[in-house]
Amino acid sequence: MPQLDASTYASQIIWLLITFGLIWFASQKWILPKFEDILNQREKRISDNLSEAETLRNEAKKIVEDYNSAVEKSRADASSMLAELNAELNADAQKQLDQLNAKLEEKLRVAERELEEKRKETIEELKVLAVEVTKDVISKVSQANIDQSLIETSVANALKAKGVN
Repeated sequence: MPQLDASTYASQIIWLLITFGLIWFASQKWILPKFEDILNQREKRISDNLSEAETLRNEAKKIVEDYNSAVEKSRADASSMLAELNAELNADAQKQLDQLNAKLEEKLRVAERELEEKRKETIEELKVLAVEVTKDVISKVSQANIDQSLIETSVANALKAKGVN
């Protein structure tokens, strides 16, 4: 085998160094720059993607904050609208209640006046009836005629004693 022959070691080493040198030179000149460009492009794309992701994350965070603030504002507006509506409804209900109370009080006053008038009429009718009954009873029992004004005075005093006016 010629590669194991000691006399060819020097030329084999020279050719080995030349071949490795050419390969090293070619890799440094053409191959490694392409790898380096590919790695740089990849690193740039990754950093661009990371910065874009960071930007998008910040935008998403801002959108979420805006959404939350809009929701809170809507809740506050709805709450204030409900409070206003509740106040209006309470005011309307109070107004209707006051009107109803006024009508009921007026009806109560009218009913009390009518009741008082009926009571007075009934008392007057009872006085007249009591006077007639007393006159009839006295005339039947004693066969005497008593003055009607005396009977009316006696009936009025008896009713006063009972507390009936």
